[in-house]
Formats: sequence, structure tokens, C-alpha cells
Amino acid sequence: SEEDSLVSVDVCGFSVTLTKGVAKSLGEDSLFANRFLKYDPNSLDVAVDYVRRIVDVAARAHMKGTALTSLDVQGAVGEADLKGYRHALTMYGLHDVRY
Repeated sequence: SEEDSLVSVDVCGFSVTLTKGVAKSLGEDSLFANRFLKYDPNSLDVAVDYVRRIVDVAARAHMKGTALTSLDVQGAVGEADLKGYRHALTMYGLHDVRY
């Protein structure tokens, strides 16, 4: 199906891929979806690890059929630099759920 087709962005030479369904899970016209579906896929200036963490959190919530929560986002920080991670959240439109 269309929702299962893959979309990617290039982050510092690394490809980050997810399904269209996951990309649209935060809203079809959300900044998160637009990063993968509408905007230049090579225009990201953020560490690939942060993007992977964000995609992982969104994918897990999508698979569970639940909304993305601040607890999910906090749990994905791990040992990442908090300032850099917050910047990535802002780039993907998730700054409102970060804390």
C-alpha cells in the first residue's frame, strides 16, 4: 500500500528511511511528514543519531497506534547532547512534546 512505501532523508551522508505511514503519523501536513515528503531530502544540518532517535520514537508510537508522548521523546535522548537533540526536535516539529 501507499502507507508502506519508503521515504528517506539524507543526513550528513547517511540515509534515514521510514514508511510513509510513519511519516504521516504526526499529521499529513506536519513538519515531521514534510521533512520526508515535501522538503529537500538533503537539506538537514543535524546529527544523524538524533534523526534516527526521533524516527525510532515516531515509528514505535505508530506501530503501537498511540500518540507520541513527551515520555517517549525523553526516553530517546539517551546519552545524546541535549542541546543538539532539542535542535533536531525543533527541526522535525516535535519541540512541543519534548518536555
